[in-house]
Amino acid sequence: MLNIYLFLDMSNKTIIQFRNQKQFVITLPKGLVLAKSWKKGDNLEFVLDKTGNILIKKVIGKKVSNKSILQFPNNKQFTLTIPKDLVLAKGWKKGYILEFIFDDRSNLIMKKVIKTSKLRGKGK
Repeated sequence: MLNIYLFLDMSNKTIIQFRNQKQFVITLPKGLVLAKSWKKGDNLEFVLDKTGNILIKKVIGKKVSNKSILQFPNNKQFTLTIPKDLVLAKGWKKGYILEFIFDDRSNLIMKKVIKTSKLRGKGK
């Protein structure tokens, strides 16, 4: 079977992973991390906007419940753990493709694009 991923531009997209059946994790494209001037160890917050989109913002000096630390394991890829309750509330699952876009205020927004199983012809 032909792998459709060869034809899908993933430069601003990521796939939800479910590591060790405990945490939902995404890989953040390096270009987006650099564009936001984020670095390894930064605290990032997930915020729902009025339309239900998820904004990812850097947190400085305040306590928030939906936050994650930007990881850079083995100096290869930036990763971020998404709070499980947020993933479940959005109805997302392992294997969903998420797209990152910037809004008119330069906020980074994360949206679901498609299930990977549909790309492989196995989805409903």
